[in-house]
Formats: sequence, C-alpha cells, structure tokens
Amino acid sequence: MQHAYRLAALLLLSGAASLTARAQTNYQPGYVLSLSGDTVRGTVDFRQWNQNPTRIDFRPAAGEPKNYGPADIRGFGVAAERYESAVVQVEGSPYKIGELPKSPALLMRRDEAFVRVLVSGPKSLYYYQDRNGKEHFFIRQDGALELLLHKQFIPNEQSNRVVTDRSFADQLQTYLADCPTIGPRLRTVPYTTPGLQKVFGEYYACAGGKAAPTFQQASEKNRASFGVLAGLSQTTVSVTVNDPLLGTSETMRFPSSRRLAGGLFVELPLPRRLRHLSIVPELFYNSYQAQQSYTNTISADRYTTGTVTLHYDYARLNALLRYRHPVGAAASWFAHGGISMGYAVKQVHTRHETVRFYSQETTKDTPAYGSEDKVEQSLIVGAGGSLKRLSAEGRFELGNGFLDGQEQSSHTKRLYLLLGFRF
Repeated sequence: MQHAYRLAALLLLSGAASLTARAQTNYQPGYVLSLSGDTVRGTVDFRQWNQNPTRIDFRPAAGEPKNYGPADIRGFGVAAERYESAVVQVEGSPYKIGELPKSPALLMRRDEAFVRVLVSGPKSLYYYQDRNGKEHFFIRQDGALELLLHKQFIPNEQSNRVVTDRSFADQLQTYLADCPTIGPRLRTVPYTTPGLQKVFGEYYACAGGKAAPTFQQASEKNRASFGVLAGLSQTTVSVTVNDPLLGTSETMRFPSSRRLAGGLFVELPLPRRLRHLSIVPELFYNSYQAQQSYTNTISADRYTTGTVTLHYDYARLNALLRYRHPVGAAASWFAHGGISMGYAVKQVHTRHETVRFYSQETTKDTPAYGSEDKVEQSLIVGAGGSLKRLSAEGRFELGNGFLDGQEQSSHTKRLYLLLGFRF
C-alpha cells in the first residue's frame, strides 16, 4: 500500500502540473487601447497571470484575432484588471533566501512588459512580476514609472543575517507627503501587494474629497468555503489468509455493506493560474457491517461450520486535490483524487465456529483474525457537479482494511454517492 501511496502522490502532482501547463484559452470580455488612444472592444485570452504578460491574444468584436506586445498598444483591460504598456527599470538581484547577494549595490536592468495597475489616480501604484518571479512596484512621477526600491542581501557570511534595503519607504514618504499621518505606517509596511494597496487606501481616505482614485484593483481573495457532505456508502471487504507451511492461500469475500456516511469539508482554492485547482481537507465518517458463513467438510460426520462477523466504524481524515471547471455563472463540474487515513473507533471481528466430530459437537467464539490494525489507508478518486450551494458526487475508495500481518491481509473497496451543501 505504501507503493500505491507514492504512486498516487506522483500522479496527483503530475496531473496538477499538466492541468496548469496546458494551454487552455480563456477569452473574456475586454478591450485594448491603441497607440492613438482609441478603445477597441472585444475579448482577451485571460490567463490570470502570475508573471506579467509580455504578449496577449485579442479578438476584436469585428475583424481578425491579433497578438499584441507592449510596443503595439498602450494597454488593455480584462476581468476587472488593467494593464499598461511600459518600459521599466527593475532591480534584478536574486531574491530567494538561499541565493541572496553579498553586496548592497543595485543591479538595474531594463524590461518591457505590461504592468498591472493596482491604483490609478493623482497617486498611482503599479505591479510587475518579472520572468524570474521577482515582484516590483512602481509609482508614477512626472508621467514616468519610478521603481520603488527594495533589496535583501547578506553582508556578512559568518552571521547569515539578512539586511533589507527599504528605500521604497522613503520614496513613499515623499510621494505621499500631503498626508503626514501615513509616515509612521511606512516604517513597517511590507513590500507586498496587500501591504502597499492598504497604504494607498489610507492615503486616499486621509485626502478626503481633495483627491480620489479613478481605479483601484480589488484585493485578491481566494476565499475558502466550508460545507457538509452526507450520503450512502457501499463497502466490500475481502480477507486473504496465507499458510506458509502448507503453501496454501484462502480468500474470503464478504457481502457488500450499505451504510450512511458523511462529514465536513473545507475547500481552499489556489491563486490565479491555478484557480481551477483547490485543496480539500475533509473530516469524514463511514462504517460497514458484514457477515460471511463457511463450511469445511472432511466427511459427513466430520465438518466445521462458522460465521465471521465484521463491524467497523471509522473517523477519517481525507486530503483531496480537486480540479473544478465552471459551467456558466452558478454551476461547475469537478474531479478529484487523494488519500485517506481512517482510525477505527469501533472494531468487531468475531468468529462463531461449530465443530462436528461424529457424535460430538463443540462451539467456540474467538477473534476472527490476528494482526489487527486500527488505521486504514486508502486512495480516493471521484467526480461530480455543483449548482450554487448544492453538489452531488460519486467516489471510489480503495483501502488496505483492518489487517496488517504478512500471513493475513485485507482490502476494502467503497463506492459513495454524496450530496453536499456549501455554507
């Protein structure tokens, strides 16, 4: 089962990578600003870019599809986001902790890209993530974009102490000087989109009616959702007993058990280009109860009859990776896969056996098996659909059951039909 877990993890990661990397088009209503200043309406292939785009695909309402770079248009807008064409100076030093430079000197370079507008108005803020994943922020001074300077470095190899150049705080102190109450706030503001957006929001609140933004990018919120699941499970159990001395193997398959199942879930969407993916932890409950009878006959006067009874209740922790595809504004279909760890809160496995030896008959009750394991490991795959707050899905689960011995092993197969409600 451990090999199956490793294989499942590999498949989930590779599946997520392929879904992310796959070139899916996502045309949404938008516009481009021509070099002459005209607004051309149409649809833009919106990829919820992590790194700012260097080219975009645009379909005008009338005419042929076009591909634009920053030199071809002034900017574009799509899905409540605005981008402007720009040639900017950026600080290109490594920014990851294990790669930080030793020198505080700025390593400047020139990039051409579409920068995203975070705030537009008398005081404006822009965002750019370059091809290396480094984030840069800009303000507009005298019609040109000015980089807000920020750099981390390690001046002393012995201490590995990270020093941060926060020149951007002094730049903002000057840029937003007509609101002096912001000054103390700038000493601790982080060099992040939420942190800087909040500063500009405070500035315009301070300015009152004297200055107002013409555009503010809404804060990105990958909102978690909570809900409940309830439905029916069908569990089939098989047990295999090996006798190494005799070289025999016997498998007992139990009838299917149908029981209620359900639990709680949290769906955590991933950001931007991974928007179709989410991580879904679940606290889940299921159970099964089954009996199987057997007869071992030597002769008409010598035989054994017995009944094995199983009853297991599990509290489970499921971890799923879900792919969700919207269908219209209120509906979607989804598929997911993951792993489950179930802890047996109730364990019953008994054997009631009657032995007939000519005229003598003896009866005994014993545990059915040895090497019992309270933890069951499972793999899960499933698919379903949702409409507004309601969902319906089917699942298949394959587990290693309740035995962990080499001579005795078990397997469980479960089918679920579940209804969900999202709060």
